[in-house]
Amino acid sequence: MKNNFFEIYNESPGKQVFFHEQILNALSIPVIVCDKNDRLVYFNKKFNDLAQHKISLHSSMKEIINRSDWDNWNENLFKLSNINDNDSCFFNIRFNAVEDEIKYFQLEGKVLQRDELQKPLLYFFTAKDVTKQFTLENKDVLNCGGSAIDWKNFVSKTTSEKKLELAVKDLDRSNKDLEEFAYLASHDLQEPLRKITTFSTRLAYKFEKQLDEEGKVYIDKINAAAGSMKELIDNLLQVSRTVQHVQPFSKTDLNTVLNLVKQNLDLKIEERDVEITQDQLPVIEALPSLMLPLFNNLLSNAIKFSSNDKKPVINITSREISVEDKNNLELPLNRVYYEIKITDNGIGFKQEDAKNIFKIFYRIHSKTDYPGTGIGLAICSKIVAKHNGCIWAESNPGKGSTFFIILPKIQDIKL
Repeated sequence: MKNNFFEIYNESPGKQVFFHEQILNALSIPVIVCDKNDRLVYFNKKFNDLAQHKISLHSSMKEIINRSDWDNWNENLFKLSNINDNDSCFFNIRFNAVEDEIKYFQLEGKVLQRDELQKPLLYFFTAKDVTKQFTLENKDVLNCGGSAIDWKNFVSKTTSEKKLELAVKDLDRSNKDLEEFAYLASHDLQEPLRKITTFSTRLAYKFEKQLDEEGKVYIDKINAAAGSMKELIDNLLQVSRTVQHVQPFSKTDLNTVLNLVKQNLDLKIEERDVEITQDQLPVIEALPSLMLPLFNNLLSNAIKFSSNDKKPVINITSREISVEDKNNLELPLNRVYYEIKITDNGIGFKQEDAKNIFKIFYRIHSKTDYPGTGIGLAICSKIVAKHNGCIWAESNPGKGSTFFIILPKIQDIKL
């Protein structure tokens, strides 16, 4: 008597097929196998139950697949034939079910067998029924008979994706709490700082004759430290206000913004004899009160980090970015974006520092050589992010820097 599984399994090819079918039918996921001619050569019980369609072996897949997805099916079979057999191809397919009902499936396909010329003979698919989720998420359009749903690119949310979504929401909540705490802490620090400044000034005035030179130096150091602390707190508050800003977006002429910034910086521009050239800038939906610090910080930095041995030149250009640019930046193709480029001929920096300069408190140069808090570019990054854009920098030591700002023409979300 044979009681060993492998003895029974190896007894005949028929037994092997039987066991294969038993295993596949026991799976909780739908399975389909078809040949190079689109004929169905195998499907398990789970697929038959979910498809709710009277199907039989050797039926054409075109009898099962909804006519709207025939081209999609052919495209993905072609993709499968050209990828490594260890890789999978994921795509969406609608199957015809009973009573003209349509079932929505996401398939994962592999090539199961190839001929001597490496052309596919058999394809193997596992299927995930997303009918419930897809119809639930798009019920309003479906009920109205709409056809503007991008079924081909629809992605169902797995349990892990839902968990990730919840984790992101928790992180956003924590960040908001942290930002609120930073705002309150910074605000509350201003009062004791004012007292330090006030009493040190009174001390210097009231005991001016009693203080020797060393005592006066100490008082000056207290006032200088208090001044630095005040600048730091003001910048921290600006970071918090940037994140918490809830005013509505409005049409903003960036030419007007830039002119205001140049007026604010006119003394620095005159002092360093800075030459500024600019293109006509676009009108976009933005928060004007945040566009001002964005351009102010970028132009201030370009002036601050100018070279001592040549005339500072700042060039500001603008263009609408191409489809290729949007693809490279992973931006929506159906929206208009502008690139504003600010180029200077200053001292520059190493490209390896390019990502870090947008971190809060990050400094490339010493505070003695170039005063500041190290917060300006962090504010710029937050402002651009709030406008659903992106910012980055390219530079070489001694050859100047270029800052790229990408901003949408129209905002999707109204605050």
